[in-house]
Amino acid sequence: MRLMSSRRSLRCAGIVPAPTERKARFPVSLAQRVAVGAVALALITACRADAPTAPRELAAPSPNFTLVGATGTEIFPTVPPGDFQPVGVAIGLNASGQVTGSAVLSSLQNDFKAFRWSSGTSASLITGCCTTMWGNDINDAGVIAGTANVNIVTGNRGFVASGSSPTLLSILPGADPEQNAGAVALNNAGQVVGASPTPGFARHAVLWSAMGVIQDLGTLGGSNSEAIDINASGQVIGSSQTTGNAATHFFLWSSGSGMQDLNTTVNAAITNVVEINDAGQIIGTFTTGGQSHAFLYTPGSGLKDLGTLGGTTSAPTGLNNKGDVVGSSTIADPATHAFLWTAANGMEDITAASGVPEVQRLNDNLQTLTGTLPPSILPRTGTLRPQLVQLQITNGQGPVATFTFTCKDQGNAHQCAFDASGSTSGSKIVSYRWEWGDGRSETKTHPTVRNTWHSAGIFLVTLRVTDEHGQIAVFRFHVPVP
Repeated sequence: MRLMSSRRSLRCAGIVPAPTERKARFPVSLAQRVAVGAVALALITACRADAPTAPRELAAPSPNFTLVGATGTEIFPTVPPGDFQPVGVAIGLNASGQVTGSAVLSSLQNDFKAFRWSSGTSASLITGCCTTMWGNDINDAGVIAGTANVNIVTGNRGFVASGSSPTLLSILPGADPEQNAGAVALNNAGQVVGASPTPGFARHAVLWSAMGVIQDLGTLGGSNSEAIDINASGQVIGSSQTTGNAATHFFLWSSGSGMQDLNTTVNAAITNVVEINDAGQIIGTFTTGGQSHAFLYTPGSGLKDLGTLGGTTSAPTGLNNKGDVVGSSTIADPATHAFLWTAANGMEDITAASGVPEVQRLNDNLQTLTGTLPPSILPRTGTLRPQLVQLQITNGQGPVATFTFTCKDQGNAHQCAFDASGSTSGSKIVSYRWEWGDGRSETKTHPTVRNTWHSAGIFLVTLRVTDEHGQIAVFRFHVPVP
């Protein structure tokens, strides 16, 4: 399922890469560690519904906001110099800003492990199995799908984890257990997609039900295929070799229609697909005028070229349910910058607005990740410091701060009641910070507050209101306190 509110999966699994892609691997010593046996997937308690829903209507598009910046929150804590610094990569993101990936968090940990992270809490590792593990996707219930090396006897295996321990996913019956499999995406119904070896030593795109039953999705006539993403209605995108293994094409699979060739039905020039959202929109790359551009495909409307930031190439890395897209594009330099594309404003430069160099994934709250690597069924290494990034936007109607007050002489209390409900904004106000003019301050999420001074006098009271897009307005007034 990738991240979004009701679906999201991941990106290229790396088994049958597109011609322009290369697979990134852990060192060989780690890549040789592999899983033992296959275990049926237990029922995911937070995602019990197994039947896919009907495709959803496109979520309300983002209004005509302008990108003004971004703020980042580090996934791993910073420790004192000389101590072990946690390292890893962030790969999956869900609707509430939970993140998964792979990390080494302490000097006692001798391998990368999958983790689950939420804002305000530390990253917690998925343990109890396996040597190396990496989380590729996380759904809205916090369930993780990923890939694990268990030992040196069998191949990699996909897993799911609704808590701190993983449940391994089976491979296709009759397949060689020494061959690799992996999970790259899941939706909120608990359906998981990835790839599995077949009895003929090929690899096929597969779908696991919430009960762990594996289904071979087949190919476009060739030997190999892989799944890339799944949405809330169980639609799957991926890549497959065509008849005679003459080419790699990209597909859309559904339970009712089977595997359809997107290079035949949508555009012959498609060179990659990345995500599918709950409305069935798909992002990817295609060749136009000899250049590689990001596209957004919408059922019934066709493929839209998203253009560039002034350079010759662009590529998408995230799609939300509103049809907003993030990715990377060359500029006139030709350096590469991160972009946000919306139907209202087209392509805007994230790097120029915020300094953030690259982003992956996007949810409906315009949260994304930086310090990432694309999802894969192969392990990833890195010494990265990933961040959850909140894109900041404005609609030109920033907040206006104001307050009224009433004071009463309460003996020695010297108390006043303040009401900032007259403050306005084009979007939701999320905090009210009060500075009382005597060195004290406090922050509230509601507009009313009382304050008591130790003595009478005239105090300069300052109100700072902040809206959900990070915009701040300030109002000051000399308050006579009896």
